[in-house]
Amino acid sequence: MAPLCEIPADRNLMQLVIQNLILNGIKYNHSATPKVSISCSTNEKDITFCIADNGMGINPNHQQRIFEPFHRLHTKAEIAGTGLVYLSTKK
Repeated sequence: MAPLCEIPADRNLMQLVIQNLILNGIKYNHSATPKVSISCSTNEKDITFCIADNGMGINPNHQQRIFEPFHRLHTKAEIAGTGLVYLSTKK
């Protein structure tokens, strides 16, 4: 596995974000072998992280809606959770 890019960010918050993305990639995956991959790339002004999985994905008709707080794409009976993660920068 290639090393990831270094970025100027809060280590704990980045760890929490990446951890949640990995856990969601596994939790919402119904395949026999869940897979999550993480990579990064850079150019002159940007660093781009890509976290991908082989899970159920999001219907293109609903992709914009997932960024609305408290908006669910599935019922609580289908998939538990609120869809929100609270990040605090207080130490």
